[in-house]
Amino acid sequence: MNISTDGGATWQETYYYPAESVISMRVGGDFVWVAYSPSPVPSALRVRRFFADTGASDSSYDYQTIDNIHPATVTDVAMTSNADEADTAIFVACVASDRYVKFYWDELTGTSFESFHPPITDAYGSLDITYNPGAASGYFVFISYRSDLYAKVWRHHIHGSWDYSEGFLLYGNNNYTAISAFQDTVVTVIEFPHSTGNAIYAYVNTNAGNDFEWSGEAVYYPLTPSSPEAAGPDVSLRSPSGSILTYQLEEGTFDGVYYQPREGHGLTGGYVGAFSINEVDSAAQEQTTVEWLGDNNCDSYGVVYLSGGDFIPYFDLVNPWGIFCDGFESGDTAAWN
Repeated sequence: MNISTDGGATWQETYYYPAESVISMRVGGDFVWVAYSPSPVPSALRVRRFFADTGASDSSYDYQTIDNIHPATVTDVAMTSNADEADTAIFVACVASDRYVKFYWDELTGTSFESFHPPITDAYGSLDITYNPGAASGYFVFISYRSDLYAKVWRHHIHGSWDYSEGFLLYGNNNYTAISAFQDTVVTVIEFPHSTGNAIYAYVNTNAGNDFEWSGEAVYYPLTPSSPEAAGPDVSLRSPSGSILTYQLEEGTFDGVYYQPREGHGLTGGYVGAFSINEVDSAAQEQTTVEWLGDNNCDSYGVVYLSGGDFIPYFDLVNPWGIFCDGFESGDTAAWN
């Protein structure tokens, strides 16, 4: 566990767990929740929590076992919460080695997870999960994952059942999918089989994920077969100003990490850019991650990617909506540069 209290400029490690593991994390209440499957017990799905203000482990909580899916093993895990609105619950999903997807939720005690599994039997991985704060059509949990040839999206009404939403043709070495939602808009991004190579496509739904109401858009595609191919997309739709996509380009000795913003949450405008952000080579075919950091950070996003060769995580702060995002607008004249 690493924490930064100065906007990502410096980081401090506060906890270390010596085991390889699939892992996901999310803030909920006063804690950072971490869902994982420990390598010594690969059939177990566990959760730990850390104090959000310090990054210190909650030793009194230790860990809780959400489920043990033996004889299957946990091959992927994803976590979200409703912290951007009610801040009352955390949600955990995992992919099992028998290709089922499991889903659990709990209030912020984290001690009595309930299960409500979707009827999914074709999952391979690349799992992502999100929640739609401020929705007029009702609150849903959305998941995306990789099946044989498709990225698929399902939604779960908080007080209802699971519904199949859509499937999109996949392509790429790792077949990453990502999903984010805000109000009634849902965006999922995937690697797509463009005629000139691996591309990034975004699919937008402005009616809370209703089936057959998705609109596709090419965010990036190689102009020629020798142009860089793309991989590892992620998306964040949390900002009221719009959304942002990140992905990695196979550019040779130095592989770039790019972001493309989009103002508003509708179908107009499109994703603009592409803006390079990394100062070190990024690891090929690895996923980027992006999160909105809130209004207090001037509509900033945090982007994390792995460096090539040594797989060290790097953090970048991105401000796509304006230049006055360095503290000067709050009266800090020393922040001007």
